[in-house]
Amino acid sequence: MKSTSRPAVVRQKEMLYLRSFNALTADNSCHTSDSAQIPGTRSAWSRGPTGHTAFYDSYLRTYLQRDVRQLINVVSLRDFERFLRACAFRSGQILDKSSLGRDVGISSKAVNDWLSVLTASNQITLLEPWFGNFGKRLVKSPKLYLNDTGLLAHLLGITEPTLIQSPFIGTVWETFIFSELRKLLNKSPDPLSLWFYRDSEQREIDFLLIGGGKNIAIECKWTEIPNLRDAKSIQELMNFLEKKPHPQLSDLRGIVLCRPTGTHPLGPKIAAIPLHQLRPRLGL
Repeated sequence: MKSTSRPAVVRQKEMLYLRSFNALTADNSCHTSDSAQIPGTRSAWSRGPTGHTAFYDSYLRTYLQRDVRQLINVVSLRDFERFLRACAFRSGQILDKSSLGRDVGISSKAVNDWLSVLTASNQITLLEPWFGNFGKRLVKSPKLYLNDTGLLAHLLGITEPTLIQSPFIGTVWETFIFSELRKLLNKSPDPLSLWFYRDSEQREIDFLLIGGGKNIAIECKWTEIPNLRDAKSIQELMNFLEKKPHPQLSDLRGIVLCRPTGTHPLGPKIAAIPLHQLRPRLGL
């Protein structure tokens, strides 16, 4: 009887990416409050699922009981924690304030106030859509991302042993890449801006990197075997730009960030690459 376990080489590849995901808890530089600078962050997952859970349970208690109270007079910290968890489930999604308020059971004013608190305390970032002059083709609502991917994993109930099989692996991967892109932009000598793209025909591209002579569309896919379907929206946007050029998107290039063993061309201007090739690909 054949074994149904994954081949050793596959398990080894997954462990390499798990080590990359140890960066989920490795960099809290986005945070400004003292409670974020808790010793042991880099080793939270290395202590196992129990240590990871205990670390973030402690972090949440400190953040809610001290930082949040300093920023706003929240009557129910329990509701605020539920709000943070609801944001975690929406990481990488277009922000729908009505749905968010309905799920938590709070007013629209509370939604706006609490989003401001999460932004001010560097827990979330709202990524704006690219607003090129395509008329009504583009959406106007931002996408929401948690800044700390380790906290995201905790709020989603993900531990290191369950990460690979989690239905939220795509969410975690995209959020992780977003945090990496923000770091690269902060270190870039050129003025670069980061956006996402979505139009009225539901074509969505995870990220648009514009400036410094670089116009790059980026899709995030948790796959080892990429194909052109993974770059469908990028290709469709390129086809549209051939008919209706836009100066901000001239010479647009496409990248699919995934888990291949090396660079895989997917088209004349599109390539699938592993994460470690992102910086040299961007010339940073």
